[in-house]
Amino acid sequence: EYLLKQWLMSSRTDSRVAQMYTESVAAITAHLVREGGLARCANCTYIGRWNFRTKRYEDKMDHLVCFVPGMLALGAHSGIHGVRGGAAARATMALAEQLMETCYRMYSDQPTGLAPEIAELREGTSRVAADSGARHNLLRPETVESLFVL
Repeated sequence: EYLLKQWLMSSRTDSRVAQMYTESVAAITAHLVREGGLARCANCTYIGRWNFRTKRYEDKMDHLVCFVPGMLALGAHSGIHGVRGGAAARATMALAEQLMETCYRMYSDQPTGLAPEIAELREGTSRVAADSGARHNLLRPETVESLFVL
């Protein structure tokens, strides 16, 4: 997020931070973005967790990750992926929208309407569930910020 903002603050001239941003987004997309499929969260798209101790993915998504749709959308709109409106920008925007849907569902799938601090994407259910150890809500702004950008 800060790499993109630094590039924008440089009047889009700092190629070093632009490259770092695009490499970071490529790594996130390649290694952390996951899809639930028909058996998990009605085929939602989410950013999974990598557990370095067990060397396994966890099908959980922290609420803090909900800044990513806004970051991706801002990058797509700003032209950091090359030509504005080009294929890379469209693909990035599509990913931002898919992730935003999951962030929205972190709220809408809860009985209280408040997102948990950590969501769990369980096999065999179409709902985005609250992780049993993180059902609390800290009134974080990430989802609203992403909605504003989108």
